Amino acid sequence: MNEVTCEKCGNKISIDKALAGQIEAQVFAAEHKKHEAELAEVKKKAADFANEQLKQRLELEAEKTKQSMELEREKMKLELEGHTKKQLQQQELLVQQLREDAKSEKEAATELRGQLKVKIRYVKKLARMLTNHTVLSSLRWRRS
Repeated sequence: MNEVTCEKCGNKISIDKALAGQIEAQVFAAEHKKHEAELAEVKKKAADFANEQLKQRLELEAEKTKQSMELEREKMKLELEGHTKKQLQQQELLVQQLREDAKSEKEAATELRGQLKVKIRYVKKLARMLTNHTVLSSLRWRRS
């Protein structure tokens, strides 16, 4: 008596088969629900892993950018220091050149003063000679 007759169609159905179908449907539904939960958990873990990987990648990129910026800043600092040193050296050379030029001009002016003194003495001597000559000439002219 493991069989039941269907009232609608009159077919005989084994009770074992009916129960087996219901059990099968229940097991299938439970397994489907279990797989959905496992799939959701795997998706969540994958998303968490991807987020962690992205976070680490962003941190790495930020660190690289920070290091690159620090390196560029240091490079610019060194360039500025080099430029400043170069300007300072140029200024020192210019000051030295100006000092040398001033010394040369002073020496030239001293030499010109000396030459001028000699010429002034010469002119004074000529003037005295001319005065003496004029006086002598006028004396001679008066006598004659």
